[in-house]
Amino acid sequence: MVRYERYKDSGVEWVGEIPEGWEVLPLTKYLESIADYRGRTPKKIESGMFLVTAKNIKNGRIDYSLSEEYVDAEDAQALLSRGVPKLGDVLFTTEAPLGEVANIDREDIALAQRVIKFRGKKEILDNYFLKYFLMSDPFQQDLITFATGSTALGIKASKLSKLIIVAPPTNDQINIANYLDRKTAEIDELIAQKERLIELYEEEKTAIINQAVTKGIDPDVKLKDSGVDWLGEIPEGWEVKKLNWMTPILTCGLASTPSYSLEGIPFLSAQNVKDNQLILDTYKYIPFELHNKLTKYRKPEQGDLLVTRVGAGIGDACIVDVDFEFSIYVSLTHIRVNKNDLHNKFLMHFFSTDYFRLLNKVETYQGGGVGNLNVENMKNYRIPIPPINEQKSIVEHIETETARIDAKVAKTKRIIELQKEYRTALISEVVTGKIKITEETTP
Repeated sequence: MVRYERYKDSGVEWVGEIPEGWEVLPLTKYLESIADYRGRTPKKIESGMFLVTAKNIKNGRIDYSLSEEYVDAEDAQALLSRGVPKLGDVLFTTEAPLGEVANIDREDIALAQRVIKFRGKKEILDNYFLKYFLMSDPFQQDLITFATGSTALGIKASKLSKLIIVAPPTNDQINIANYLDRKTAEIDELIAQKERLIELYEEEKTAIINQAVTKGIDPDVKLKDSGVDWLGEIPEGWEVKKLNWMTPILTCGLASTPSYSLEGIPFLSAQNVKDNQLILDTYKYIPFELHNKLTKYRKPEQGDLLVTRVGAGIGDACIVDVDFEFSIYVSLTHIRVNKNDLHNKFLMHFFSTDYFRLLNKVETYQGGGVGNLNVENMKNYRIPIPPINEQKSIVEHIETETARIDAKVAKTKRIIELQKEYRTALISEVVTGKIKITEETTP
């Protein structure tokens, strides 16, 4: 990368040296207008003018899919009288999250609380350069020093005058913005490709589990009719059995929200099960007396399964792999298997199959349910069961194959992290003058 010919001290520690001809400016002094929309939010309606909230502003652009809220156009006019959106204006989030930035790309929008709109002075401060500078790591670190708040960092309007920016001549600003538009688009495309690759890896993992749990791992095995229409054929030597025939315990947790205590016995819910793991990062406590009452006949133990009953992750399952005394909320199902008939991990993987998803969908519909995993329905689920030794082989196969795929996923995620780090570093280096950008570098 090419550097500028001569540099000078910026006088600002977090900026360091800047090229000669560049200036350090108070942000607010070089703005044509500042519109702060805090203090009033128009009434939300089902359709109308799109309301851009702080949730929509992410990674340098407005993502209209992240939050879809609408307000009446006439109602929004009073709020927009503080500053009507124009193409290119810079949006800046003041809280939850703090410091996200984007240029306005359409004018038929309203702006919500926690969003400030900046417009640079013509021929002095280019709005697109301003966006990238506000995204830069040095500015973001400086921004935090003026932030307040214990649960969510935010910045008060009175602190905006303390923010500074580095500004090259206007032509250089435009060249820098054009260059970063091109380079960040290239990086974002690479990231999108890697994210799609991760999706394909996850689809491959699902396909492996589907095949192994419902058809086995021997591609040459003879098949027979399972007697279940939506299951189809299963290997000879397998049986179809109801789940409750092999599970001495199949029940859900406490159906009412208890009175929590500062200490006692951990009380787990669906949020403690994710990606076939028992997550113990956070939980609440219930009194010992209530725990003893709840677990008199169904105390979760090592080797038991927990399955989520509600929410987007319905059917997520894990093995209790720690010696840990706890009770469960109604959002979890507790299952104990008969070890002579059913391998706990085989059953865990069963809950990841398309067949299980179909079973739950059909049973929920027939029972008039509202999208939860009904325990009574589960007891009657007819599932394909190989001999116990074959179940163990299937579990080993799944673990080997998923470990291979997980390694690829981890490697791909690391590449994504590096690309994001490079994107952040490139923006910071360019907008502070550490790398020289000219018209020749922005075709």
